[in-house]
Amino acid sequence: MDSKGTKMQAFVLAKNATEYQHLLEEKRCLTIRNPSLGENRQKVKYAHGGLKINLNKNTVVEECHEPIGSEWGFDFTPFSSVVEDPIDDNKLFKSPIDVIGFVVKSFPFEVDMETNNGKNQKKVMFMLEDLHNKKIFVTLWDNHADQLMEYESSNRGENSVVIIIQFGKYKFWGGMILLKKILNFLYCFNFNSCTN
Repeated sequence: MDSKGTKMQAFVLAKNATEYQHLLEEKRCLTIRNPSLGENRQKVKYAHGGLKINLNKNTVVEECHEPIGSEWGFDFTPFSSVVEDPIDDNKLFKSPIDVIGFVVKSFPFEVDMETNNGKNQKKVMFMLEDLHNKKIFVTLWDNHADQLMEYESSNRGENSVVIIIQFGKYKFWGGMILLKKILNFLYCFNFNSCTN
């Protein structure tokens, strides 16, 4: 992410990884010089642009001691801007998005026994509402479902729960937006305990 908050996905070939591996840490600010640019053909895209940065043997990567951009790298998508694609076949997930919202309704925890791989999957569904009163449904699976259930059980009686989902994949189903595949992070916190 650059100083203006623009994100671009980066890629390192395994043969070049050892040269940069010690620098590639979350929240570390880096200066990257002489990378190559290429079309982003990755199946999972973490940024909305069509290009990706390739770190090759000629690329110079150095730590920058003056951090820029958002501390956490969020790029929140307003619920109203997620509009249904008329050519969507309900099978494909869209590019990952970051969302934040209040939990306004929770559904019971379930164990899905009819999975493709024969393993049981835990899931929990809930509804998020943004500051503009737009709502989306969210389904969390396995570890993410456990994380939310643990948060709810240790914070019983809290009615102002805010959830941040980073890199969530969404699609449309029956006229509703469903956020399902979370590729990375889920943050839960009590709105009343926030100082900033």
